[in-house]
Amino acid sequence: MSPTEITIPKFGFRPRDYQLPLWNAVLESDKDRLLACWHRRAGKDILCLNMAILEMLENPGMLVWHVLPTAVQGRKAIWDGLTSDGIPFMDYFPKEMIDRKREDYMQIKLSNGSIYQVIGGDQSDRLVGANPRLVIFSEFALMNPTAWDLVRPILRENRGRAIFISTPRGYNTFYDLYQASKESERWFSEKLSITDTQREDGTPLVTEEDVQEEIRDGMPVELTEQEFYVSFNAPLVGAYYGKMLEEMDKEGRICSLPWRKELPVHTAWDLGVSDATAIIFYQEVGDWIHLLDYHAEHGYGVDHYAKVLQDLPYLYKRHTAPHDIRVREWGSSALTRLEIARKLGIKFTVAPKSSTEDGIAAVRMLLSRCKINSDKCQDLLKALQHYRRNFDRKTKTWGKPVHDWSSHPADAMRYLATTVPRRLYEKADKSAWNPRPTFQDCFDSIVGKARKARSRSNRAKRWI
Repeated sequence: MSPTEITIPKFGFRPRDYQLPLWNAVLESDKDRLLACWHRRAGKDILCLNMAILEMLENPGMLVWHVLPTAVQGRKAIWDGLTSDGIPFMDYFPKEMIDRKREDYMQIKLSNGSIYQVIGGDQSDRLVGANPRLVIFSEFALMNPTAWDLVRPILRENRGRAIFISTPRGYNTFYDLYQASKESERWFSEKLSITDTQREDGTPLVTEEDVQEEIRDGMPVELTEQEFYVSFNAPLVGAYYGKMLEEMDKEGRICSLPWRKELPVHTAWDLGVSDATAIIFYQEVGDWIHLLDYHAEHGYGVDHYAKVLQDLPYLYKRHTAPHDIRVREWGSSALTRLEIARKLGIKFTVAPKSSTEDGIAAVRMLLSRCKINSDKCQDLLKALQHYRRNFDRKTKTWGKPVHDWSSHPADAMRYLATTVPRRLYEKADKSAWNPRPTFQDCFDSIVGKARKARSRSNRAKRWI
């Protein structure tokens, strides 16, 4: 019986001319860090998928991860994704070599022991404990930077490789990697806009007219600059606090801030069950809020965070938690989080229950009275810069805030903003509120009404 003949890549796939440098760097060079800042529609994911399949067939027992910002996005864009010709991405795996396919884990195991898996960057539990040899970070500019922090020591230990593919989203971690990649021999680095890519017949992959049509159809100009011209300078589209943070930086309010030992430290929390818990440490210094420190982790109970507070040298006064601290359980305990925290000595006050929109407006105003410690709040800064509204490309409309890794620190900031003393709002920049009501209208909407409602409940009013 003659052996089965397998043709790869399938469906006549072959890299285009502009894709060959990355293709050769992965399959023929010894570079272990590769970055492709390519424009939208350049074929980043399908190219990396075919490179991964070749690597898996040539290296039995190889584990490959294809990481997207979220598991939902990974399933939609890759696991259930289709090419422009309607070919399912997963059909590029030769059926003759597939030993097992698991829909629940988005995983394919080949008969030679190699495994391919689609993972969300929000699934930190799946990013530790395994031993991948190749990790593809897709849309890395939108991903929680922690994903790379968790994977990096694994790849360093097993001499594995990482590929970062994305369009820009401002000056974030992807930008930092891009800058670093240009200065290191171990990196392959390439940046391609629509003016750098052509089809086999020499015609542009995306034309200037295509971009103008997108703009006429309602696509923000800033988004086209990021998506098609790979501009890091373009503002992050839909960002709530981006411009204010830029102004703070220009005014020198993002700087090295000393801890004022004579003043108490307050904390504002966003409590996660399956998501991350974020804690902001701040001081009220005169008419200013000093965002002093920041801590975020995933998968721990309140006892762990109580020890985090104890290990820091701060003298605490007020700890603010969201209103659902009374009803949601932490871990497997039958006690509420509020009761567990009380037993551990954390006396929470509950933030007023207000809409997300009102909370965002409160943060926008309060940022004019904030200074941020650049030494210890870099992760908080990146999250606030990244926090944004969703833009629906089909309806060309703005939606609700995107729920991703930046949501938790942004929510903690909302709870902080709705519990600071009123005197700070009296000095805040009211122009951050849109439309522009009187200050009293702002305060009543954001804080005043919620506090009045809270005062009618003894349980809500009491500091525990």
